[in-house]
Amino acid sequence: FSMQRSERAIHSSDVIWLVVNAGEIGDHELKLANLAYESGKPVIVVVNKWDLVPDEKLKETERFLDEKLHHISFAPRVYTSAINDYGVHEMLAEATKLYAKWQSHIPTAELNKWLEVWAIRGRIPNFKGKPLKLMYATQAETAPPTFVIFVNNDDFVIRSFENYLKNRIREDLELEGIPVRLVWRSRGAFKSKEERKAAEAEKKGG
Repeated sequence: FSMQRSERAIHSSDVIWLVVNAGEIGDHELKLANLAYESGKPVIVVVNKWDLVPDEKLKETERFLDEKLHHISFAPRVYTSAINDYGVHEMLAEATKLYAKWQSHIPTAELNKWLEVWAIRGRIPNFKGKPLKLMYATQAETAPPTFVIFVNNDDFVIRSFENYLKNRIREDLELEGIPVRLVWRSRGAFKSKEERKAAEAEKKGG
């Protein structure tokens, strides 16, 4: 497959099977992994030729895959063999499951209950004595699930905390294996119901 054909395939697909040979991941595979990740679509890493990996090399090969594909560590893996049908059923079953999750919508009330839990359990970033405050969250889109989180200051958000929240969303909201997107909004972009009503009344009065 040329890179252009691969890009077209990624663009037109709903679920992406990223096929790699066990122990053999080069620049081409890494570029495809990046394209798959940026697409926001579910990715299944299909590890081919798994039957050729000696038993004593299995853990080493797993570590190699972890290292090379760390940026799509959320993606499930299916181990296959080109010689027989080993792993093919798992490929199809995983794709069906991920597609359903990819289109799921989390009720706002449930999401905000969890937001309170995550704020307590997580290591909240602190900028010169001013901690990040998680105020409100809502799911703006599906496919991929995209969550808007209102905070006191989005400049206080750091990558490690964002990754923590993505992992919590996947695990606690049953979105394992799904790419999750977060959009941060500072307090100025957030208004309570009372504030919105007051602003609307002021507009009408003016």
